[in-house]
Amino acid sequence: MVLARSVSFFLFLWVFVENSRRQRVSSSPLPPHRALHPGIMSDTKRLAFSILRFLHDQLNSGTLTSDAKESLEVAVQCMETAYEISTDDQSLAVPMSLPEIFNAATAKFPAQSQANNNSSPNCLSDEDRAEAEALKTEGNEQMRVENYSAAVEFYSQAIVLNPQNAVYFCNR
Repeated sequence: MVLARSVSFFLFLWVFVENSRRQRVSSSPLPPHRALHPGIMSDTKRLAFSILRFLHDQLNSGTLTSDAKESLEVAVQCMETAYEISTDDQSLAVPMSLPEIFNAATAKFPAQSQANNNSSPNCLSDEDRAEAEALKTEGNEQMRVENYSAAVEFYSQAIVLNPQNAVYFCNR
């Protein structure tokens, strides 16, 4: 539960920064590539870098299921590509880890009880999970033959069956 709260918080931070950045770009009279102040992009990359470090730490923790590892690996690849960064670039490092920042930010707020949490990721049946994987595999086959619209449809059907698997969203 702590991992889920941490990931949710970090993704919230990332979405907040991205929405703020997009809002500044969309309201700027300059072309998008010139609208951002260099410091803004640097801060965005530093936040993305911190999230990547956290995700890498989770991948190396040995506590994740194979599905969770696969989902995080896809998330890492997507972020590295989107932000053109790597965890090897230590110039983007910040002095505190995201778990430390999260703990400091949430110290004054009690944790929400599991009873109040409406999400239920573990109620997926084995049959639905297997069906979603089969649909993903079929989507992959359609991608190989460059039938992109069919691939998107298969990935979308997999998402309906198992919306907890981020790989399906990334593939789509």
